[in-house]
Amino acid sequence: MADSEDPAHTLQEIFEMIFTRSWVFRNGVAGALEEFYDNIFPGIGSRPPAPRCCPIDGVGIFQGVSCRHCHRPAFPLKATHHRLRWAGLDPAQFEIVSSFENFHFSKSHTAYYAEILGRLGWPDEPVLMVGNDADRDLMPAHRLGLKTYFIDVNPPPVQEIEVGAGQI
Repeated sequence: MADSEDPAHTLQEIFEMIFTRSWVFRNGVAGALEEFYDNIFPGIGSRPPAPRCCPIDGVGIFQGVSCRHCHRPAFPLKATHHRLRWAGLDPAQFEIVSSFENFHFSKSHTAYYAEILGRLGWPDEPVLMVGNDADRDLMPAHRLGLKTYFIDVNPPPVQEIEVGAGQI
């Protein structure tokens, strides 16, 4: 899925094309995945060790700002909604939440950011990509001409682009 450059198929369709080749997937795993995301995955956020999605200090600085969630669309939408809630965010506050059901490209591709901008009607107002992964967040967004802001305790590992940096 992460390598797909096929605009004709969503990432979910790519996932299903790859895994439905397997007899095991066709005979029960798809139902087990639904069961997992409906009944087990939601509780993972409350179990130690803490998942990578946890409440974010300083997220209030984004209140009143139009936000789009540019999460790696490798998960079903229901899983991404759970991850947002684990981070203390309401999925309803986002105009776009990327998931494998509704996106054709993943974050490491410039086409992913173009797909988001296309869904927004290519806005005239400034667009800022805020992320913590230089390769998946900053570089592809930069190649598309977006301003970027790196969030981490260390400076961004890329020097070839102009990037804001800091912590929230």
